[in-house]
Amino acid sequence: MQASVEKKEKHTIVKGNGKLLISGEYFVLDGAKAFALPCKFGQNFEVNETASEFENNSLTWKAYNSNHQLWLETEIKTKEIEAQMLDTKDVGMLAKILKVCKELNPDFLTQKSTIEVTASLEFPNNWGLGSSSTLIYFMAQWANINPYLLLEKTFGGSGYDVACAQHNSGIFYTRNQINPIIEKVVFNPTFKQNIYFVHLNEKMNSRNAILYYKNLEIDKAPIINEISALSECFVNALTIDDFERCMVQHENLVSRTLKIEKVKSNIFKDYWGEVKSLGAWGGDFVMVTNQREDQEFRAYMSNKGFDTILTYDEMILQS
Repeated sequence: MQASVEKKEKHTIVKGNGKLLISGEYFVLDGAKAFALPCKFGQNFEVNETASEFENNSLTWKAYNSNHQLWLETEIKTKEIEAQMLDTKDVGMLAKILKVCKELNPDFLTQKSTIEVTASLEFPNNWGLGSSSTLIYFMAQWANINPYLLLEKTFGGSGYDVACAQHNSGIFYTRNQINPIIEKVVFNPTFKQNIYFVHLNEKMNSRNAILYYKNLEIDKAPIINEISALSECFVNALTIDDFERCMVQHENLVSRTLKIEKVKSNIFKDYWGEVKSLGAWGGDFVMVTNQREDQEFRAYMSNKGFDTILTYDEMILQS
């Protein structure tokens, strides 16, 4: 079931889901089968269009953070998008996305109308759950274009996050240019009460991480096959011990290949469970298993300075 899109005359509502990449980080870029889960937190977009007699349509964009505070407000003349691309970083990127949408669909934004777009984020921006990917998903829906082509011409990346924006269940994702292979996955483990997501108090720049990965001079083919097998391993795990073995194998493989220290070795050396990086290593959330009392687990994390802890059911969207 896809994220809901409701259209009533000139009123459009789109919800895009946030995402977590459980397996396949980095190597998903080169065709490894990745396993990803959509989050309960996402971004909502509302479009109101009013007929106008003027030729040079205006688009007002308002963006609110998870505290309902306005953090971006701008007005873009739809026939002067090029000029807006020279504005601030955020406005410039928004204008660039609008420009690409118009290039891919020349009929987009051609009607005489005044447009108001309101974007409302459901999670703190530093959580890294997909403010950009939900934006790309929305813009593609609104402009009626291929979201993966839009992504390629703007932010870049594998596209798994855009796929999560529109799916309400877990997915296997295999990159295939602008037509990825997406398989819905039933993942509702009996041991989900043992899985937590802990924020590391800093946001990783995924584009820098991607650049680092692309510059590696290694034979990636055999590693891609191993990563794909590990994605299946996570989904097929019957017990928390099975799941932890998949985590360890994945962390060892990525650490060895990229010559990056594992997050458990670096931050959680004395921790009794397993810890796995998600997405770009070095920030955002880690996935942690715990087979002890919840209170003991939270006390340990708090002593480490990590107080943003979500259970599996709090974080993951279940269809």
